[in-house]
Amino acid sequence: MAINDKKGHVHGKIGPLVYRSSKGQQIVQSLPRKFKQTTSTKLTGHEFGLASTISATMRRVIGMIIDQADSKMAYRFTGMIRQCLHHSEKSIGERDLHDVHLSDLRGFQFNLDAPFERVLKKSPVSMVDEQGVLRFELDISDTEKDFAFVQRNSKIIPAVKITSIAFDFRQNTVQTIDYQEFKIPDHQPYTIRYTSNKNLPTGSIMMILMSLHYYTNGWLTDLKPVHDPRYNAAGILHAFHVTDRMTEKGDRELFIPLGESMPIVHGAAKKLHEMHQLIIKEKERQHADKKAKDTSPRLIYAKRNHKR
Repeated sequence: MAINDKKGHVHGKIGPLVYRSSKGQQIVQSLPRKFKQTTSTKLTGHEFGLASTISATMRRVIGMIIDQADSKMAYRFTGMIRQCLHHSEKSIGERDLHDVHLSDLRGFQFNLDAPFERVLKKSPVSMVDEQGVLRFELDISDTEKDFAFVQRNSKIIPAVKITSIAFDFRQNTVQTIDYQEFKIPDHQPYTIRYTSNKNLPTGSIMMILMSLHYYTNGWLTDLKPVHDPRYNAAGILHAFHVTDRMTEKGDRELFIPLGESMPIVHGAAKKLHEMHQLIIKEKERQHADKKAKDTSPRLIYAKRNHKR
């Protein structure tokens, strides 16, 4: 129903048209038409929501470890999760991050304002063997030559941090497996050699991060962190699924993860449930359509004539 305002302008719907006014002018628009989404379109939308939920959960945890991220990191990371889901052998509605290959995540950088290629002149060498043992090595010749931030400010003390995190989206848990930060001495060769051989939680997704951090000397002997989005690089060294061989290396303290398993707020199960319901409804609709077609009077008449 449409009404007239004090200026004589019409507001509201009349038939297929919608009337409104803007800046003293009368505007007439066609009534928006409803369109029916296919089940495939709805499932695609739900999977985008699933990827967004997984991405947001991971970003909250990773954000507590790294110092900086670029403004579009959330969109890029969600897109990368979607890409992983698309490579799954399972069909849409039946898959989550535990069903896909994670190799696409390796090398993802969280801060493209400070890419490793620009801020760190040396490249690390790292590998994860079949037992889940991480071996990392980085040779530094001179901090001022190898770290761009130190070239700009010689009082900066650079540090390299390696963090291993286990995500389990089916159990809604996250766990810090291992962590080590190496502060690099000033103006002298230094080699980081790091091995992490902790027992990894069954069924988890492992993510190993490398991040650059910086400090300055405080008033006494303490170090104060320095954050600069142009130099705080962070990225994923490795991402992989935990296999049975990675879970029971030993029971000594050497093999025990640093942190206990912690619950996380995660809505992937809800998204998958919604997708399952859509698939069930679509199958029921197809079955009902087939049944209605088989019992239609015209089809029954055609079948009887065919038998004659």
